[in-house]
Amino acid sequence: MVASGPEPSTTGEKICRSCGKDLKGHRRLKDSRGYICVKCAEAENAASDDPTLIPCPECGRKLRSEGITTYNGSVMCKRCAAEMKELKKYKAPPPGAAIHAEAQKQSVVRLVVFGGVLLVIIALAYFGIIGQR
Repeated sequence: MVASGPEPSTTGEKICRSCGKDLKGHRRLKDSRGYICVKCAEAENAASDDPTLIPCPECGRKLRSEGITTYNGSVMCKRCAAEMKELKKYKAPPPGAAIHAEAQKQSVVRLVVFGGVLLVIIALAYFGIIGQR
């Protein structure tokens, strides 16, 4: 059996790791890599007997040579390459991002305080407490 498809969830969902089908209430198999539907398990067992198939180094799925590609210099299946491209979109923020965000918060607080003081002065002048006498 080979791991691919959606990652196993920690919320108790039973999703096939190969095709992504929701297996809740359906026949399924489970191993150390998660759940798999009976149809995908049978396909993996049949594929493991075919000597022309090449295992993906990332997920272990066995594919024909047309299903293997390279991404960032690594050989992998097209599904793993697509997942890597998707994950690249969500890379971690640069190390100084937290400091920059804190500085922005401080600037906003200063502006709000300054605006509040101005509003108090305007209100006091409007009611004649300060200003022209």
